[in-house]
Amino acid sequence: KALAPVLAAYQALIDKDPEDAANFANRAAFYRGIFRDELALADYDKAIAIADEADTRWARALTLLRLDRGEE
Repeated sequence: KALAPVLAAYQALIDKDPEDAANFANRAAFYRGIFRDELALADYDKAIAIADEADTRWARALTLLRLDRGEE
């Protein structure tokens, strides 16, 4: 519940510009920071679908490794 305002802010940015990959990548990094790796992975996938950037792929790969899914 304490994180609700932060997540609402990320969601507002995504709602404002759903084609901005950075908004998804930033929320993914936040999710990863609070160990919500499945949610992070979903946002990294959305970001990559919009703009395939090396740093986002790297962050996605690190998330997969932490989930013990490095083969994906």
